[in-house]
Amino acid sequence: MNNKYNIYPGMGISPVNQSCPLIRGLMRILKVNLEVGQVLCIRAEPQHKQGRKYYLCPQVIELAAIERGIAQHTLSLHPHGIKSRTDVLLSDDELDKKYRSSPCPAVVTRRERLHILNALIPEGGDYSVLLDPQLRNENVANYLSEQGKTQDLKQAKAAIVQLIYQFFAEGSTPNALTPYFSERGGRGKEKKQTKKSGARNAPTKNGIKGVEGFVMTQRDKELCGYSMRHFANGKTPLTQALSNMWRHFYAIPVQLPNGKVEPEIFLKSQRPSMSQFRRWGQQYSGLNLMTRHLNSQQKARFDRAILGNAQDGIIAVGQVGSIDSTSTDVHFVSMLNRQQRIGLMNRVLVVDSLYGYIAGFYMGTEASSTETVKLAILHAGSEKSDWLKWLGLEDEIPAEDWLALKFDTFNADNTEARTREIMDSITALNGGMRYVPVARSDLNSMVETAHHSLHRSVDHKQPGTTRGKKTDRGDIKPELEARITIIEGIRDIARAIHFHNTKSLTITPTMEMRKEILEERLPLNRLNLTRLAMRKGKLNSNGIHFDDFVIKFSMPITGTFTARGVKLHHPKAKKREFIKSLRFVSNDPAMVDKFTHAKTNRKGAPENFDATFFHNPYCLDKIFYLDVHTGKTYALHQVAWEEDFREYTLDDHLDIQNQDAVRHHFEDEDNEQLVAVLDHRIEVTGNNAKKAYKAEIAVNPHLSKSQITKDRKENRQKERPLLKHGIVIPVEALTETAPEATPLPEVIANQPPVIVLAPPVLNPSQRLGTNFSAHKMRNLLTAIIAEDD
Repeated sequence: MNNKYNIYPGMGISPVNQSCPLIRGLMRILKVNLEVGQVLCIRAEPQHKQGRKYYLCPQVIELAAIERGIAQHTLSLHPHGIKSRTDVLLSDDELDKKYRSSPCPAVVTRRERLHILNALIPEGGDYSVLLDPQLRNENVANYLSEQGKTQDLKQAKAAIVQLIYQFFAEGSTPNALTPYFSERGGRGKEKKQTKKSGARNAPTKNGIKGVEGFVMTQRDKELCGYSMRHFANGKTPLTQALSNMWRHFYAIPVQLPNGKVEPEIFLKSQRPSMSQFRRWGQQYSGLNLMTRHLNSQQKARFDRAILGNAQDGIIAVGQVGSIDSTSTDVHFVSMLNRQQRIGLMNRVLVVDSLYGYIAGFYMGTEASSTETVKLAILHAGSEKSDWLKWLGLEDEIPAEDWLALKFDTFNADNTEARTREIMDSITALNGGMRYVPVARSDLNSMVETAHHSLHRSVDHKQPGTTRGKKTDRGDIKPELEARITIIEGIRDIARAIHFHNTKSLTITPTMEMRKEILEERLPLNRLNLTRLAMRKGKLNSNGIHFDDFVIKFSMPITGTFTARGVKLHHPKAKKREFIKSLRFVSNDPAMVDKFTHAKTNRKGAPENFDATFFHNPYCLDKIFYLDVHTGKTYALHQVAWEEDFREYTLDDHLDIQNQDAVRHHFEDEDNEQLVAVLDHRIEVTGNNAKKAYKAEIAVNPHLSKSQITKDRKENRQKERPLLKHGIVIPVEALTETAPEATPLPEVIANQPPVIVLAPPVLNPSQRLGTNFSAHKMRNLLTAIIAEDD
């Protein structure tokens, strides 16, 4: 007879549904006799009746009936056999490890059963002889007689026959005789507690009876679950929830002598403990104590199947860029005065989703907003040689390691990037924005991972770090240990990002990576992988010119063309005011014409030379000007008074100008006081001269106007002996050297010497301080004037 479906021993057959008339369950094929067209099968699964397991005897089925059932789709053929139980597949040593004993009861029982089965087989025979019912019964009877079994022969014979059936049903291997010990112990059932379990408490150890501990009943377990659900929320500690349960369910009201009623909780041995509350409250409430502080959206993540990841469908560099913002884990100090703390900074990262290459970032004092996101996108798409030179890192980080990437699409969450201005800017450059759903940060995992990497590699190693944790009572506040300025922090972040992009990755390289990178003795890092993809043409770029890119994502600011360059306006001033410490120039002929025109047409209105410029407030090395008539973009470079000014941000320049304004206010007050004293001295000198003149007229006759102006030359010759090199010669010296000289008038000789008052020298603290220095100076000058009068 032909074997149409290639049915062989070891295979299995099972009914498609319960209506199959041929078999009722899964059958294991033991023998196939093609000569007579019959198949010997045995039920592979034990039967259950009144709490015991038993196996059915083998049965003969017609091969044609099996083939007909398979053709009619009432039977299902298992050509690869039937999977055995776990304990059947385990060796003796593995069973000992599972049940934690050597030898374990399962191994002992299996060996005993195998010994009985081997005793039933005659010498030179095999296990197949036990399939013949007549030989099987004879061999079992001979074995029992050899063992001297005279009582309960029927039960003993049935037990041995069941071992034979189990042997064939479980796969005809020595391990097939493994008992069903894995189903013992009430797995999944709750044990009824009759006495207190666990370690004894102190009173019980000392012989005191009746205080062993509380035995939980079903009602007590349900009360723990109820209390866990209603009393232990995210803000209430478990100790408070346990106390609430005690007061509500394990207390009696007691009336005090003053008439008030207060609860009195039961003794410790009559109410659940904290460990019992944790154990049964968690089980009967359906809550997980580890997630009790999470909200509903956060809890939903644990049971949600995450299909795919953030890199699915990403095949090219620049295809998708991930954007996200976070605060730094380190406090910063002011550049102007390191004793002034400015708190945490905000950082925005732009990461390419193909290999996780960090293309750009923003870090500054501004809170996450439209401006910070645009600056991060601008930094990612900009060439960074000038930026590295501005930071002083041109010798540490090669500029070619910072790739300028422009992205077709951006992934962002529903926060600072979801604004109309950003949407319009990206849409104008033929790009798009995708916003991940709420509580689905896994769709933006590339940038989230980069944030954590920078926190660990930079923030947590700097003085003033918070390590991403809140301070406890007694801890030193992180801001007290802050020492780093924002520019120093940006330098370290640039170094860390370069390390992130160039460190070797522990991934399995493809054949292309081995050939193009490893065989060229290059490290397998994000930078080289990104370069490889770009060389292979896997680069998504919208072809937007860099000038248009700059105009769309830089910050606009008003400035004025002057003869010495472009001066920017104070963005917060109510009236027209320049930022005095900033000036930008360019050698481009069009810009030189603008400067020349501003110089030669000074009489025109200042507003005629105003224009809108575009800048990065945290990298003021250059600004950009868009000529709306020609459409050309011009770059203007900063002219710094000193090299340190190149590190200053726009906010730093504004702070300097504000501090100078305060200092000038008090300096003007001091100068006005000095001018008042000077004017007073001049007035005193004039008044004394007038008095001396009147005295002279009283002694000598009055001269006419013509005589007064007539002899000026002769009078000057007579005056020369009184002066030498512009210095007045004392009267005594004149008397000794020139006794014949004309004596000085009595009024002039008796005049008191002139006191030259030097202006007081103020230190910087007095100039920048309050009115104390001016008040002190005013008192000093008033005293001097009083002495002179």
